Amino acid sequence: RYTNARNVAVIPNSIAWPIPTGSPYVDPSTIIASKRRLILAVGSKAEQKGFDLLLGAYTRIAHKNLEWDLAIVGLECGEDEQAKALAQLQKKAESAGLVERIHFIGPVGNIGEWYERADLFVLSSRYEGFPNVLLEAMASGCACISFDCKTGPRDLIRHEENGLLIEPENTALLAEAISSLLTDESLQRKLGKNARLVRETFCEKEIYRRWISHFKSIANSQK
Repeated sequence: RYTNARNVAVIPNSIAWPIPTGSPYVDPSTIIASKRRLILAVGSKAEQKGFDLLLGAYTRIAHKNLEWDLAIVGLECGEDEQAKALAQLQKKAESAGLVERIHFIGPVGNIGEWYERADLFVLSSRYEGFPNVLLEAMASGCACISFDCKTGPRDLIRHEENGLLIEPENTALLAEAISSLLTDESLQRKLGKNARLVRETFCEKEIYRRWISHFKSIANSQK
């Protein structure tokens, strides 16, 4: 539309498997008790990732699902805008009486272990490009729920086959979807099993092949 380009290729990011590790190392077992079930969200930008919407959904269903905790990984403390957003989320958790069940973890270098620990992954984003955290969660076998925002999640999730897509920014529907999935272990297993197939579809070898194929087509068109 803006560049008058006609030869356009859309190539997604790849998934490095196993997910690389680094620092800081934060052991999930030191924060989430082994008997607790876990809903996980990941991201460093609170507004984009819609963590306020996720908290709104979680608070709707928490009193009926007492064994389930929520962990948000990636938000940092400090003085910037993201830190202020974190403080606001912490206040919401406190006002809802859920401080003991909503965990703000901060950045971790062993995110793969957090996906493995999670029973359910939620992407509550207002907008996305290509959601790497959703790709990582699916590769790890998480049952995933995502807002069907304008771009991104639909490139990965086939609704009710390898994940669930929910109307964007609809907190009530998100709460309903989370609640129904929490009690349906058969569906959790189905979604998680099918989600793992992204390891093949989005593996580095396949994505590199698509890049090389596109470069070759460009080179051949110049001859």
